Amino acid sequence: MRPTALVDVNNFYVSAERVFNPKLRGQPVVVLSNNDGCVVSRSDEAKMLGIPMAAPLFKHRELILTQGVHVLSSNYELYGDMSDRVYRVLQRFSPDVEKYSIDEAFVYLPEFVEPALMRDTMQQYLGLPVSVGIGPTKTLAKAANYLGKAESHRGGVYAPRDDEWDRVLEALDVGAVWGIGRKWAARLKRHQIATALQLRDKTDAFIKTYFSVVAHRIVLELRGQPCIDLNHLRQDRKNAACTRSFGKPLREIDDLREALAFFCATVGSRIREDGQLASQLHVFLSTGRFSNGESYRRSYTTLLPEPTSTTPLLIRSAYAALDSIFKKGPVYRQAGVILSGLIDDSGQQYDLFSDRNHARDASLMRAMDGINHRYGRGKVRLGAEGFDPKWTMKQAWRSAKYTTRWNELKRVGLGSLDLPQDLIPHS
Repeated sequence: MRPTALVDVNNFYVSAERVFNPKLRGQPVVVLSNNDGCVVSRSDEAKMLGIPMAAPLFKHRELILTQGVHVLSSNYELYGDMSDRVYRVLQRFSPDVEKYSIDEAFVYLPEFVEPALMRDTMQQYLGLPVSVGIGPTKTLAKAANYLGKAESHRGGVYAPRDDEWDRVLEALDVGAVWGIGRKWAARLKRHQIATALQLRDKTDAFIKTYFSVVAHRIVLELRGQPCIDLNHLRQDRKNAACTRSFGKPLREIDDLREALAFFCATVGSRIREDGQLASQLHVFLSTGRFSNGESYRRSYTTLLPEPTSTTPLLIRSAYAALDSIFKKGPVYRQAGVILSGLIDDSGQQYDLFSDRNHARDASLMRAMDGINHRYGRGKVRLGAEGFDPKWTMKQAWRSAKYTTRWNELKRVGLGSLDLPQDLIPHS
C-alpha cells in the first residue's frame, strides 16, 4: 500500500507575502477578503494577539493600530501562481499529486519519503513553510498533518508508526476529522462519539443506520482502507459559484453584464478543469444588507438548454436571467453566478437537432484555458468581460503581483549588493 502525504502551506496568504517582503517575517500580519472586509489569513503573531479568523476589519481596527499589525489586501493572482509552484515542487517527489485546495495537496508516494525532506525542499525552493502528514489513507494523512502542526515539538511533520495511530486518533476531536462538518460532529457527539478513535471503532451497521455512505467511507479510511479516490470530492460537488461584492456600487445594467460575464468565465473555467458540465445557472443581484437607499434582492434560476461549460453559452443564459430581475433605480453592491446540476463531461449526449458545433466550442475553451494557465488569468478573454470594469473589488493594501506581471517585478538595486565595482554598470 502506497503511503499518502498531505502537504499544506502554513498561513498560506501571509507566507506568500513574506516571500517577497521579508520585513513581514516575525511581525503580526493579516490578509483581508474581497473589498478588504474580513480577515482570511493570519500570521501566528496575529493569532496570538487574539485576532480571529473571518473577523471584520472594523471591529479590530484599534487593536491593529495599537499593536502595529500589518494589513494586506488579498492578492489572488500572486497566491494562485505560488500555489502552482507548490504543485510543481511536489511533483519532484511523485507523479501522482492531487491539488486539493489552493494551499493543500495529497501526494501519493511511490515509496516512503522522509516528511522532513518535503518540508525542507519547499522552504529551500519557494521559501514557504509547510506541514506534512503521512498515512496509509487520505483521512489518516490529514490526521497526521493536524497533529504535526498541533504538537510543536514535531516541527510540522509527522508520519505515525503503526502502533501510534490509536494515540493520534484519540487526540483528534471528531469534528476535526476530514469530511466531518459541524452538523455531523454535533450528531456524532449526541451519540457519545467525541474522538476520531471512537468514530473508527463504531460498527458498520451503526454508521450506515444513522449516517450515510460518505460517512462510512470516512470510517473505513480511519481504519486504514483507502476508499476516497483521486476524483471523489470533485465528483461529489453539486455546484460551483463565483460571487462578488463590488468595489463601487453599480446602477447600470451594462456594468452588471460585464460583471456577470466575468463570473461566468471564472466559474466556467473552474468546472472545465474538473471535467464537469452544468445543467442549471442561477444569477442573483443585491443592494446589500446595509444599503442606504432602496433595498432590493432578486435571483433567477434557469435550466440550460443542454449541460455545458462553454463560457459564451453561460454568458448568454446569465444575460437572460439578468434581464428578468434587473430593476432600474437601486444601487447594486453584490451579484453572483452559481452553476448547479454538475455532471461528468465524459458521458454527455448532445441534442441531435442542435446547431451548436460542440467540437469547435470545446477546442476554443481548451485553447483559452491553456493560454490563460500559461500566461496568467485574463490574458485571453471575451469582449463581454470588458477592459476597464467599474465593479472590481477594493484592494487598498494589495502587494505587487511579483510573479505574473512584468511591470510589477521585484526590483533589486545593484548598489546595495556586495559586488566588485567593475561589475556594477555606470550611467
